[in-house]
Amino acid sequence: MKIGSRVIIHSGAVIGSDGFGYVMEKGMHYKIPQVGGVIIGDDVEIGANVTIDRATTGNTIIGRGTKIDNLVQIAHNVKIGENSIDDGVMVGAQSGAMGHVKKGIYSGSPMIPHRDWLKSIAIFAKLPELNKTIKKLEDIIKNIERREQR
Repeated sequence: MKIGSRVIIHSGAVIGSDGFGYVMEKGMHYKIPQVGGVIIGDDVEIGANVTIDRATTGNTIIGRGTKIDNLVQIAHNVKIGENSIDDGVMVGAQSGAMGHVKKGIYSGSPMIPHRDWLKSIAIFAKLPELNKTIKKLEDIIKNIERREQR
């Protein structure tokens, strides 16, 4: 593990824990050894109760200047910061980020642009009502089709 200069690590943070890696063989789970490391760049702040898994092989990297809020889990082999996630990326609570993330604000799991997520959540709350409306419309269409067939 390498930790840069001027790094702030708040209480309860766990750095270098095993990643969740298993292989199934003959109906049994076998743990894949996590032998990699963690590299934390200069001027990083890691919030309370953050977990940063060490890499399976290679390194989990937290790039210079990265700010991680409380209760975030960084999976094994993730690269954050310089040359990985663009500057100006903000990821909302309970979101799942995978792959390269471009500048913007994101939420949800899977993660989508925050504005789209807000619209989706507004619709999601109305799904039971919308489902009833769809069923009524389907019944109306069926009745029209029956009349036309006569």
